[in-house]
Amino acid sequence: MHQRRDEARLRDAFGRFLLMRNISDEIPGAELYIMKKRGIFKTMATRSRESQAGAQARVVERRLTTTEIDEIEYRFAALTPYLANAAP
Repeated sequence: MHQRRDEARLRDAFGRFLLMRNISDEIPGAELYIMKKRGIFKTMATRSRESQAGAQARVVERRLTTTEIDEIEYRFAALTPYLANAAP
């Protein structure tokens, strides 16, 4: 798009990308949901460190509400026309 100087389409794609990129500020774990949805991760588990020095890390499985999932899906659907198919 950039090399073809298709500025309107490039601006549209970047705006949609920013909506998806900034969703993590509103919905913690949104990027994990997308990675799981696309088959990169099997779970939405992360390691969390306690605030005390020397404390054991614990595994936290992030759970999203239906409303959060709907918002993620809505924003991700806007990016669909711009996604490249990954080669196997």
